[in-house]
Amino acid sequence: MNPTADFSHLLPHAGKPPQPDNALVRLEDGLDRSWYRLKCVVGQGAAKQIRAFTGYGNAQAAWIGGRVLSDQLRLPRNAVNHWWANLMSTWQRCVTAEVPNVPVQCTWGSQTIQIATDREGYFNVVFEPATPPASGWHDVQIKCGTVSATGHILIPSPTARFGVISDMDDTVIHTHLADPLVALGLTVLANARTRQPLEAVARLYHAFENGGTKTTNAQRNPIFYVSSSSWNLHNLLQAFLQFNDIPAGPLILRDIGLARRLTRARSHWQKLENTSRILAAYPHLPFILIGDSGQQDARIYHEVVRTHRGRIAAVYIRNIEPHRVHKRDERVLAIARQVQALDVPMRLVSDSREIAEHAISLGLINSW
Repeated sequence: MNPTADFSHLLPHAGKPPQPDNALVRLEDGLDRSWYRLKCVVGQGAAKQIRAFTGYGNAQAAWIGGRVLSDQLRLPRNAVNHWWANLMSTWQRCVTAEVPNVPVQCTWGSQTIQIATDREGYFNVVFEPATPPASGWHDVQIKCGTVSATGHILIPSPTARFGVISDMDDTVIHTHLADPLVALGLTVLANARTRQPLEAVARLYHAFENGGTKTTNAQRNPIFYVSSSSWNLHNLLQAFLQFNDIPAGPLILRDIGLARRLTRARSHWQKLENTSRILAAYPHLPFILIGDSGQQDARIYHEVVRTHRGRIAAVYIRNIEPHRVHKRDERVLAIARQVQALDVPMRLVSDSREIAEHAISLGLINSW
């Protein structure tokens, strides 16, 4: 371990990014503190749940984060749950009761780090192992008082040929952001088993993970899911990947409080920051970027290509409405021409097959 090294700038943070407070943020934080004090008065303020997020690392350092809450989340167990059960689960997931300023102990192998949660119950730990860790997934034991959880850290193989950074909404999971009412209904009334993946996305991502060949778990190309969705959806999205046999990978999301939604509603640039951190953590690994045409993915990925020359192998933007002509398509195609001028192929695609066929033509995968 290098005691003078600081790898925190390479790794993400759970919770909100550093930013100046404003009146709305202070109001929201004040309400959170008042609610927590009231729960403590009635004996309901102790930690009851740790939500561990999926982390990642390299030979020098690894990050994992999570959140400590004073309530239990009861997840629907199957696809036939009544809409009311799904609604209550969504309410519990989104209206959280965080536990601020409590010690959390994280243990990975022989290294134990203790850190306090922030004012919204989030914690972040950066491990610096004495020797380079083996490739693959590693368990991290997390404790807060009498509550415990197991988190997971991915260490990609040094023999990986490339990595994948993928959005989630309308890129992996059907969200229908082009139709706000449908999107709201899916978010509120569906669960991880009833949400639907895009056609053949599991097959495509397994092809990327394996490079089109048979590999061991420790040799696979890493897939990172970087989304503008809330950290509150982490466990739902993690379960969704598992239920639909989509390759597991670190899920890097963002904090979306009410005040921050009002003051930063159209900001998706935290996705750019998190994508850049992943590239910085693996400076010798090229990446494929996959997103959709519904939000700002094309603009964000253009900026990634521009600021990380020589690091991006291809960019794919899924057309969220492939059966109709929309003005957003023109914007994406204009950005694609700018990206291609930087010698990086970028495609607006209709389905997984188009992505696979183009990736085969580039030699990224052999088959799918």
